[in-house]
Amino acid sequence: MAVPGPSAAHAEKKVLLVEDDPLVQEWVKAILEPAGYTVTAVDSIQAARQAVAQTFHPIAILDRRLADGDGLALCADLRNPANPRRVYVLVLSTRDTVLDVGEGLRAGADAYLSKRTSEAELLAYLDAAVLANEFVARSKARG
Repeated sequence: MAVPGPSAAHAEKKVLLVEDDPLVQEWVKAILEPAGYTVTAVDSIQAARQAVAQTFHPIAILDRRLADGDGLALCADLRNPANPRRVYVLVLSTRDTVLDVGEGLRAGADAYLSKRTSEAELLAYLDAAVLANEFVARSKARG
């Protein structure tokens, strides 16, 4: 699945949140939106794939326990070499054992946080994602 490129220079703070719990969706939005992030929330892998096909989101936050499967399946889609732009993938899940974290990182996630994380830590990871994406973009521009 190819991911369309961004249409605006400020796209780096656009987040796709794939989470089926409305309370967690609201919690994440309440943290990120005041910090200048635009959050598109969807509740399934299928809806996420549709959102990805329509709009470039340089950052994706994925839950693992979704009604239609494990969010790591979407991680594999986002890591498809056919995608013209890299997406920073952060897993935010209650599945937070050492084995779960290792599985997520091996599947291609850039970061893996427990849903018990603090607001400050979540925001710090997202700010780091913006910096990482900017670094990758500058590196590609230099050739």
